[in-house]
Order: sequence, then structure tokens, then C-alpha cells
Amino acid sequence: MELTIPAYAKLNWSLQVLGAFPEDHVNFGYTEIESLMLLLDLHDLVTVKILDTKNSEVSIHCDNPNVPQTLNGKVQENVCFKAIQALKGDAAIFLPKNGSVPFLENDIEIYIEKNIPLAGGLGGSSTDGVAVLKALDQIYQLNLSRESLIEIAATFGSDTPFFASGYPQAIVKGRGEIVEPCELFSEQKRFILVNPGIELYVGEVFKALKNADFKKCGLKRELYQPSNDLQHSPYVSQYFKNCEDICQALIASGCEVAQMSGSGSTCFGLCSETVDIGLLSDLSVKCTVFEASLCSGELSTEA
Repeated sequence: MELTIPAYAKLNWSLQVLGAFPEDHVNFGYTEIESLMLLLDLHDLVTVKILDTKNSEVSIHCDNPNVPQTLNGKVQENVCFKAIQALKGDAAIFLPKNGSVPFLENDIEIYIEKNIPLAGGLGGSSTDGVAVLKALDQIYQLNLSRESLIEIAATFGSDTPFFASGYPQAIVKGRGEIVEPCELFSEQKRFILVNPGIELYVGEVFKALKNADFKKCGLKRELYQPSNDLQHSPYVSQYFKNCEDICQALIASGCEVAQMSGSGSTCFGLCSETVDIGLLSDLSVKCTVFEASLCSGELSTEA
């Protein structure tokens, strides 16, 4: 049995860094954030195939050789693998039959058609992992609730709960495990995305931040204003020196808003009626420039 489903990208309309969790907190070791996240129609395609053989083996294949997969011996680094392990292990309490998951003894083959840039701040790895989780939920008719999907997803990532929720627009809190639906936009919106091909690593971006640089405001309305604290990380300044130039070019093309998404390095611009993507031709020489639209309507938590 096999199932192919889309794995959508996200962007961070706003992202506030509130500081490190204290030692006595369950999220100690992580950084507390608040973010307004939007789901885009840009997507990977993830195919999950259940084989008849029962060796509990997972193989992953992708058309992008830089993705952790069977061919490069890095299957266990792939979020798709971690999603399967979550379903087998700690998260098994959410499953029927007293947590028994004998069906996961079957070998599983995963193929990813990659369209979302790697390490680009668009959640490309996390969304693939959640796609596998939702595919298994549907294939085996587990009927996991939205809450269960979010809680399971939180065991193998921080962007994953948002993708598991199915909300096209949401405010995300904690380390990412708290997801609340919201409505920033009531109508369709289009974005220009610019990826410079620079891979920024989220751990290094956060590590370079100092807690003293950020103050907790706790005002939800501020999240509706575009901003990204991570754009000011010294790590971003060091390794993504043309971030501001890209944002300025987006504004010059007619975008209403321009900033980096998540931990980068993709920058986005909110299109206005007068935007002229042709003005970004110089950027297109060194960067990948493409368009994406806001996903409209709540997505089913099923695949």
C-alpha cells in the first residue's frame, strides 16, 4: 500500500525570541519563541509505501542528494525517520490497542520530491516528517485527533506541531508545541520568495543570540506586525551578508513587506498590486526567485 501527499512550506510573518527556558522547565535547553506562521502552497511531494516484508526497516529516497537518505547513509538524520520512530515509541500511547503498533514492523519506503529549499527557513524537513506521520495515520486508519497529531509531532521537531495542526495561519508559542489558529489575512495573498542558496543552521542562529537582547512582551497583537528577531542574530549577519540587500530589492520591486523567514536564509516579500517581479532579474542570477500563495481554508489533519 502506498500514499502520496503534499507537504506544504511555511513562512514566519513574525518571530519573537523570548529567551531560554529555565532549568526547571520541561523545555529546558530550548529557546522560547512566539511566532505567527503562515502555510504556503509551495510543497514537496512525499510518498509512503508499506512493504510486505517485516524487518522494521526504513528506506528514504529523494531527488535532492543533499537530503539525508539511504544513498548517503543518513536515514536516521531525516525527520521522516524520526516521525516513524515517534509513532513506534514514546507517542505510541496515542494509538489504539493499548499502544501496540505491530503494523510498524513492516518495512517502509519513502520517496521525497523536493521543491522546498533546504535549510531555508521554510520548514522543508519538518513538513516532510509530518507528511509521513499523516500518511501513516491515514493508511492504518488510526484516526488520530488534531491534538494527538500535534503532540506526537512535537516529539520530533519544533516547526512540526504547526504542520500537524492543519491550520493555514496560526500563532505558535513555547518552543513550537503550542499552536493557536488565527486570521492575519482574510483573503488570498501572494508572496515572492528569494533563496540565496546559503544554508543557515537553526541551532547556530539561536546559539548566537543573547537573552539580554530580547524582552518578553506577551502582546499577541504585536505578532500581527511583521518582524523577525532571528534576522538580527550575529550568525545571520556573518554568513548571510546580503540579507538586507535582498529585502531592499523586494521592497523596490513593489512588495509591501520584506524580511527573512524563520532562521533563514529564504527572504519573502508580500506582493502588492503593483509588484514587478521583473525588477528582481539581477537577484535571479545568484538566487532562486519564485512565487507562492497563502493556503486558503483549513487543511484536513488527514493526509
